[in-house]
Amino acid sequence: MANDGCLAALPRFLAALMGTSREPSVDDYYLRDDWMSPAELSFHHVLRSAVGDRLTICLKVSLGDLIYASHPDRGKALGLMNRIDRKHVDFLLCDRDTLRPLAGIELDDASHRQARRQERDRFVESVFRAVGLPLLRARARHAYNVVEVAALVEGVLGAEAPQPAPSTAAP
Repeated sequence: MANDGCLAALPRFLAALMGTSREPSVDDYYLRDDWMSPAELSFHHVLRSAVGDRLTICLKVSLGDLIYASHPDRGKALGLMNRIDRKHVDFLLCDRDTLRPLAGIELDDASHRQARRQERDRFVESVFRAVGLPLLRARARHAYNVVEVAALVEGVLGAEAPQPAPSTAAP
């Protein structure tokens, strides 16, 4: 089936509202055409230039895949996992060789000015602090500067930050 975008599902949605729905099937799944915003895509290209092949960049990593909760009470542990399960970070920087997570990156667009989103951001920041991972924040824009993005990464990762590749030119 062609990728007609999110609007292709509109007729099925309207049919469901009118009570003419059918049983769900695998034919109801579609590839999203908006899985990365223009700001995320732009930032990714600049971040890739800033870190080169010295770090691995993972996109839209679920906190439930990255972090686990442990509590003696199984129900409370499940509740803790449920609090992070549907949340993600925009980018995760990992060690190139071991894929050990080094830092998360969130792009803050206009939605981050909403009180509910700010509460979510504070919670995610506290979880990252609790597990010992830095969480970098960058303002979402149309274009980014490689030097500024490299400085953001270096400022948090310090010695683990990507260093410029050694020159192969003869002296």
